[in-house]
Amino acid sequence: MVSQHLAELNMGGGDWQQALTDALELAHKIKGSSGTIGYTMISKVAEALEFHLRDLDEEDAYPEEAARERANSLFSELNALLSDMKPEQSSLFNRTLA
Repeated sequence: MVSQHLAELNMGGGDWQQALTDALELAHKIKGSSGTIGYTMISKVAEALEFHLRDLDEEDAYPEEAARERANSLFSELNALLSDMKPEQSSLFNRTLA
């Protein structure tokens, strides 16, 4: 889960880089999957989280507090969207096949 990996990242410690990589991979999957099934807003927020985590990963240094807080904020926004997700929010809902 992204939340678990971000918690590990926030704690620091020896394996923060793996936690960052794992969170990045999950954000990427959520972005792609949600976009494929028509949840555009979820996909956009997941993309923002993915890009932010990618930037942190490329720095190759333990992220500063402000950067970790930004990741947590994006995740909270994503989590709220996922919690409130309804089928009718998908652009594919009620679409007729031609």
